[in-house]
Amino acid sequence: MATHAIRVMLRQLLEQLETIPEKVCTVYSRDNKPGVQTGPATYKDLLTSCISEFSKLHSSRVFVVVDAYDEFENEENERKERGEFRSVLTEIEKIGNSSIFITTRAECSRDLEETFSKPIMVNMEVDIEDIEGYLNSQLEYQDLPPECQEKFKTIIRKNNEKDK
Repeated sequence: MATHAIRVMLRQLLEQLETIPEKVCTVYSRDNKPGVQTGPATYKDLLTSCISEFSKLHSSRVFVVVDAYDEFENEENERKERGEFRSVLTEIEKIGNSSIFITTRAECSRDLEETFSKPIMVNMEVDIEDIEGYLNSQLEYQDLPPECQEKFKTIIRKNNEKDK
């Protein structure tokens, strides 16, 4: 799972570059053979080197956005996978010229606080009325019988009352 997340970030970054860095081409040529699998350390190295290259080429900061870090799930190795992913993020942080923005539920925030050198933590509160309004507006566009829509609205109201 961590390797997949790193590969996705690498791909997104490569799409922003005008040319693919030589290092990426070399690894692709070497590893694009049946039975050969690129390891996580290689992807980590490619990602960090591409971030450095991007920063130098564009004289700009690289922003890494990780949404729903707490949903980074893998039942067998969840803590290990999150640890590997945090390790990659700390390497990105060390590069300098980068900013990392992570959203997560409270139960995972301690790991992040302990991982990063100067984290800025902001607790967010859910506004149930906003959620209810959004869900109601979405129900209007659904092709559902009115009784189903009313049933959904009743469930939303009951849950709203429980959370107050």
